[in-house]
Amino acid sequence: MSPPGPGRPARWARACAKQRLAALASVAPAGGQPRRGSKRCRARTLIAKNHDEVEELRRLGERDYYEFTINKKNTREKVGNLMVELHSTNNKKSQYNVTIFVDDQRHDKKSLTANEPLYFFQTGARAPLEFVVNSVGKDKIVGYLSVPKANTTSASTSTNSSGN
Repeated sequence: MSPPGPGRPARWARACAKQRLAALASVAPAGGQPRRGSKRCRARTLIAKNHDEVEELRRLGERDYYEFTINKKNTREKVGNLMVELHSTNNKKSQYNVTIFVDDQRHDKKSLTANEPLYFFQTGARAPLEFVVNSVGKDKIVGYLSVPKANTTSASTSTNSSGN
Protein backbone atom coordinates (compact mmCIF):
# COMPACT_ATOMS: atom_id res chain seq x y z
CA MET A 1 0.00 0.00 0.00
CA SER A 2 1.40 3.42 -0.91
CA PRO A 3 1.90 6.16 1.68
CA PRO A 4 -1.03 8.44 2.41
CA GLY A 5 -1.67 11.52 0.38
CA PRO A 6 -2.83 14.81 1.85
CA GLY A 7 -6.07 14.35 3.75
CA ARG A 8 -5.91 10.52 3.97
CA PRO A 9 -3.56 9.64 6.87
CA ALA A 10 -6.22 8.31 9.28
CA ARG A 11 -7.87 6.08 6.67
CA TRP A 12 -4.46 4.85 5.54
CA ALA A 13 -3.50 3.99 9.13
CA ARG A 14 -6.74 2.02 9.59
CA ALA A 15 -6.11 0.16 6.32
CA CYS A 16 -2.60 -0.73 7.50
CA ALA A 17 -4.00 -1.99 10.81
CA LYS A 18 -6.56 -4.13 8.98
CA GLN A 19 -3.80 -5.43 6.70
CA ARG A 20 -1.66 -6.34 9.74
CA LEU A 21 -4.58 -8.19 11.33
CA ALA A 22 -5.29 -10.05 8.08
CA ALA A 23 -1.63 -11.07 7.73
CA LEU A 24 -1.41 -12.79 11.12
CA ALA A 25 0.01 -16.33 11.12
CA SER A 26 -0.05 -19.17 13.67
CA VAL A 27 2.88 -19.79 15.99
CA ALA A 28 4.53 -23.16 16.58
CA PRO A 29 5.24 -23.99 20.25
CA ALA A 30 8.00 -26.32 21.45
CA GLY A 31 5.96 -29.38 20.43
CA GLY A 32 6.15 -28.41 16.78
CA GLN A 33 2.43 -28.25 16.04
CA PRO A 34 1.05 -24.80 15.24
CA ARG A 35 -1.00 -23.37 18.04
CA ARG A 36 -4.14 -21.43 17.38
CA GLY A 37 -4.35 -18.22 19.30
CA SER A 38 -0.85 -16.78 19.32
CA LYS A 39 -0.33 -14.65 16.27
CA ARG A 40 2.61 -13.04 14.53
CA CYS A 41 2.11 -9.50 13.26
CA ARG A 42 3.94 -7.75 10.46
CA ALA A 43 6.57 -6.43 12.90
CA ARG A 44 7.65 -10.05 13.49
CA THR A 45 6.63 -10.09 17.13
CA LEU A 46 4.27 -12.66 18.56
CA ILE A 47 0.93 -11.66 20.07
CA ALA A 48 -0.29 -13.78 22.98
CA LYS A 49 -3.98 -13.95 23.86
CA ASN A 50 -3.73 -15.38 27.38
CA HIS A 51 -1.30 -16.07 30.26
CA ASP A 52 -0.20 -19.49 28.95
CA GLU A 53 0.79 -18.04 25.59
CA VAL A 54 2.72 -15.24 27.34
CA GLU A 55 4.64 -17.96 29.21
CA GLU A 56 5.43 -19.67 25.89
CA LEU A 57 6.78 -16.42 24.51
CA ARG A 58 8.88 -15.92 27.66
CA ARG A 59 10.47 -19.33 27.06
CA LEU A 60 11.51 -18.22 23.56
CA GLY A 61 13.69 -15.65 25.32
CA GLU A 62 13.58 -12.94 22.66
CA ARG A 63 11.82 -10.32 24.79
CA ASP A 64 10.91 -9.55 28.41
CA TYR A 65 7.20 -9.67 29.28
CA TYR A 66 5.46 -7.72 32.05
CA GLU A 67 1.86 -8.74 32.73
CA PHE A 68 -0.49 -6.17 34.23
CA THR A 69 -4.02 -5.66 35.53
CA ILE A 70 -5.41 -2.15 35.82
CA ASN A 71 -8.55 -2.02 37.98
CA LYS A 72 -9.15 1.71 38.37
CA LYS A 73 -10.03 4.50 36.01
CA ASN A 74 -8.10 7.79 35.88
CA THR A 75 -5.13 6.60 37.98
CA ARG A 76 -1.64 6.09 36.59
CA GLU A 77 -0.03 2.69 36.99
CA LYS A 78 3.57 1.76 36.19
CA VAL A 79 3.90 -1.12 33.71
CA GLY A 80 7.54 -1.91 32.95
CA ASN A 81 9.00 1.35 31.59
CA LEU A 82 5.59 2.92 30.87
CA MET A 83 2.95 4.74 32.86
CA VAL A 84 -0.58 3.75 31.84
CA GLU A 85 -3.80 5.56 32.72
CA LEU A 86 -7.13 3.85 31.96
CA HIS A 87 -9.93 6.24 31.00
CA SER A 88 -12.90 4.10 29.96
CA THR A 89 -13.93 0.62 28.86
CA ASN A 90 -16.71 -0.83 26.71
CA ASN A 91 -17.39 -4.48 27.60
CA LYS A 92 -19.71 -5.21 24.70
CA LYS A 93 -17.23 -4.13 22.04
CA SER A 94 -14.09 -5.07 24.05
CA GLN A 95 -12.81 -1.54 23.60
CA TYR A 96 -10.88 0.74 25.93
CA ASN A 97 -9.34 4.23 26.06
CA VAL A 98 -5.92 4.74 27.65
CA THR A 99 -3.16 7.32 27.95
CA ILE A 100 0.36 5.95 27.79
CA PHE A 101 3.35 7.95 28.99
CA VAL A 102 6.68 7.03 27.31
CA ASP A 103 9.88 9.10 27.65
CA ASP A 104 7.97 12.15 28.97
CA GLN A 105 5.55 11.99 26.04
CA ARG A 106 1.82 11.54 26.39
CA HIS A 107 -0.03 9.29 23.91
CA ASP A 108 -3.84 9.24 24.10
CA LYS A 109 -5.24 6.08 22.50
CA LYS A 110 -8.99 5.77 21.99
CA SER A 111 -11.32 2.97 20.91
CA LEU A 112 -8.66 0.26 20.97
CA THR A 113 -9.86 -3.34 20.90
CA ALA A 114 -8.60 -6.32 22.86
CA ASN A 115 -5.54 -8.11 21.38
CA GLU A 116 -4.64 -5.08 19.25
CA PRO A 117 -0.92 -4.32 19.76
CA LEU A 118 0.40 -0.81 20.29
CA TYR A 119 4.03 -0.16 19.39
CA PHE A 120 6.21 2.50 21.03
CA PHE A 121 9.86 3.33 20.52
CA GLN A 122 11.91 4.53 23.45
CA THR A 123 14.78 6.94 22.96
CA GLY A 124 17.83 5.09 21.64
CA ALA A 125 16.02 1.77 21.12
CA ARG A 126 15.89 0.01 17.77
CA ALA A 127 13.08 -2.39 18.62
CA PRO A 128 9.65 -1.19 19.79
CA LEU A 129 7.87 -1.78 23.06
CA GLU A 130 4.67 -3.72 22.50
CA PHE A 131 1.57 -3.00 24.63
CA VAL A 132 -1.26 -5.54 24.34
CA VAL A 133 -4.54 -5.74 26.29
CA ASN A 134 -6.01 -9.25 26.29
CA SER A 135 -9.29 -8.72 28.12
CA VAL A 136 -11.53 -5.77 28.86
CA GLY A 137 -13.90 -5.74 31.83
CA LYS A 138 -15.89 -3.11 33.70
CA ASP A 139 -13.25 -0.48 34.55
CA LYS A 140 -10.56 -3.15 34.19
CA ILE A 141 -8.01 -4.20 31.56
CA VAL A 142 -5.61 -7.15 31.65
CA GLY A 143 -2.66 -7.58 29.32
CA TYR A 144 1.10 -7.45 28.94
CA LEU A 145 3.99 -5.24 27.90
CA SER A 146 6.69 -6.78 25.73
CA VAL A 147 10.14 -5.15 25.95
CA PRO A 148 13.12 -6.11 23.76
CA LYS A 149 16.00 -7.62 25.70
CA ALA A 150 19.17 -5.57 25.94
CA ASN A 151 21.91 -6.65 23.53
CA THR A 152 24.23 -8.50 25.94
CA THR A 153 26.97 -9.21 23.37
CA SER A 154 27.66 -5.51 22.71
CA ALA A 155 27.64 -4.78 26.45
CA SER A 156 30.19 -7.51 27.19
CA THR A 157 32.35 -6.39 24.25
CA SER A 158 32.41 -2.79 25.49
CA THR A 159 33.44 -3.88 29.01
CA ASN A 160 36.21 -6.09 27.61
CA SER A 161 37.61 -3.33 25.40
CA SER A 162 37.61 -0.77 28.24
CA GLY A 163 39.48 -3.20 30.51
CA ASN A 164 42.51 -3.48 28.16
